[in-house]
Amino acid sequence: MEYQYFNNFARFRHPKWIGWQIPGVEPIADMGPQSDGIKKLAPMKQRSMFVREKTRQSYIKLHGSSDWIDPIKGRLVVMGGNKRSAIDESELLKWNHEQFAADLSKRDTRLMVIGYSCGDAHINEAIGGAAQDGGLRVFIIDPDGVDVLKRHRALLPRTATLDDKLKDYLIGASRRTMLDIFWRNLVEHRRVMRFFGDGDMMGYRETKQP
Repeated sequence: MEYQYFNNFARFRHPKWIGWQIPGVEPIADMGPQSDGIKKLAPMKQRSMFVREKTRQSYIKLHGSSDWIDPIKGRLVVMGGNKRSAIDESELLKWNHEQFAADLSKRDTRLMVIGYSCGDAHINEAIGGAAQDGGLRVFIIDPDGVDVLKRHRALLPRTATLDDKLKDYLIGASRRTMLDIFWRNLVEHRRVMRFFGDGDMMGYRETKQP
């Protein structure tokens, strides 16, 4: 999905953006003889250099990436448990999370959630808090539909789960695959794409697999 996004961005011709950017990182010129041929990126040295350009759509990776290299710690990618403390050790990842929370808190924000299992407390708290402040509306694409909100209920503190926090702020959900949505089912595709437009989507409805 990321590859398609970067390489086909120009096809969308969005009036607001001339392209995309990953803020806060820059290419590493030479990885030496151990390089695998994949372009690597490194965090910029100072937080003041983390800038979101107004003419480019920001692509923010909350948990880093396998192709991000910290000069001291190596690969900058957060996996497994205890993500919050790992994020706090990186100025870039802390900044990324701050950008995420700030965007969610803006009035009349819409969030489309695709393939997220709702198992990260720090992400859930940002989403749930923004919804309960009244400005966020959510659409979910997942094989479990809205039931994904309950998937980690037994493992997370009650304050970090999303099922109760989002029940009044869902504007839609689909259990169909991305292949179905974008290649096989024109009706479902139109319904999902309405999320990005100005059409009124209030009045929750979930589309399930037949």
